[in-house]
Amino acid sequence: MRFPWFFGHAVFWARGFLGARFLGGAVRWTVANARRRLASEIREAQMTRITPGFTGQTVITTFEMTPGTCADLMDELRAAYAEVIRHQTGFISAGLHVNDAQTRIASYSQWARREDFMAMLRTPEMRERNRRIAALCRAFEPVMYEVVAVVE
Repeated sequence: MRFPWFFGHAVFWARGFLGARFLGGAVRWTVANARRRLASEIREAQMTRITPGFTGQTVITTFEMTPGTCADLMDELRAAYAEVIRHQTGFISAGLHVNDAQTRIASYSQWARREDFMAMLRTPEMRERNRRIAALCRAFEPVMYEVVAVVE
């Protein structure tokens, strides 16, 4: 991955300015460390891959809520994926999307098998989390899909 020419200058300026003036020089920044961190964040932000030959289970869940509860619901969903769902057998990946009005959230997830998704829903931890999620939204509906075409 290539970085813009000014990236290294910005890191050195931040090190000198922040380190010398506010942190007494105790914090050491290097271009290599900053690049590694940025590359790691970019990898984590990559989207779920949708391919026409995918033989697993695709689940798209839509949530309807008020703008006032959107952030709370998103926090619950992020926590559920981070703490429970991503560790379940058969989980491949997921993406969370929110509309501009903050009245809908869509969750796109991929599973190795339909049975893996169903087993995750039946765990005691997810049953409790789904009760909290249901309290934050008007409705939510998971629907299972099959990938039939991809246009790039």
